[in-house]
Amino acid sequence: MVDILGHLQIEGSTVSKVSGGSDRFFSFINHLYKDESAPIFEHNPFHILAYLAYAYELYTNENTGWSGVLGVKDHDLIVFTPNITTFSKFKEDIEKFSKNIFFDHIRIQNVSHEWVEKYRSLFPSNWEILPRSKEEAVYDVNKLNELKGSDFANLRNTRSKLISGNILKFQSLTESNMPDLEALVDKWQVVQGFKYSKNKCEKEKYTCRIFSQLAQKYPELIFVSIGYLENIPVSYCILHKIENFPLWGVLYSVKGLNKIQDGGMRGVSDATYCYCFEKSQKMGIKYLNDGELGTEIGTREHKLHFKPSTFLKSFDVDIKN
Repeated sequence: MVDILGHLQIEGSTVSKVSGGSDRFFSFINHLYKDESAPIFEHNPFHILAYLAYAYELYTNENTGWSGVLGVKDHDLIVFTPNITTFSKFKEDIEKFSKNIFFDHIRIQNVSHEWVEKYRSLFPSNWEILPRSKEEAVYDVNKLNELKGSDFANLRNTRSKLISGNILKFQSLTESNMPDLEALVDKWQVVQGFKYSKNKCEKEKYTCRIFSQLAQKYPELIFVSIGYLENIPVSYCILHKIENFPLWGVLYSVKGLNKIQDGGMRGVSDATYCYCFEKSQKMGIKYLNDGELGTEIGTREHKLHFKPSTFLKSFDVDIKN
């Protein structure tokens, strides 16, 4: 068995394997983002536990110069959103990782525009900045609960018909209805997933399951639900609050079947979004990050019709050996 921990050990650092969502781990992750003015989509412990953990062996690193999450997969190393106090120490440690023949490729992943601008002048010539998310859509939750004006007329009608009319009904995701979620993900992949470059069904199911488990422990921070037309699952949603940015939340995932021939109904996705806006407001969220707009026309236009109030950017830094 490969001793990954041994390859990550650097003199003066404390490296620990991530094993579940302890209070200490949450405190550690929240500390990484304490200097950020706004949280990008991935800047939270839930993303790490429910998404990164699917594919990566995860570890935390702490020393006097920097702290961050280290992920290893197939001899590739990611340094996830590091918080830096001494850049020279951080650079020195990255160079040590680069010289370790165990690692084929290294990248610093999911850093904000603010982070890049702060340190880019200190980057060595072999560090390449790569755009990751060019436009993360952030919604004004209060505005999207009021839905005033002609621009939101269709949304108001959809909300009134499907949500207020009690046609689309929601249940919290639990182990007992997880098969409904899995069937919905499989169905969505058949009727919509062909538009996208990667089939992520199993990863998506895993992520939903972990979020559902985390919601049992942190019900004030996480909401995971399935929408039904009668007894047929037609949508699901995951949203969470960001603990150390109390006015901010993330709309982590929303899927819906909008066509009758697919077993859904016109407006299901919009109604599920409206349901999330209502829940977000009750959780005290004012700014809701829906992630990257992307290039797929339907998804892009759908997010834009909620009139995002601002857009955030994120980047990776590729380390060339």
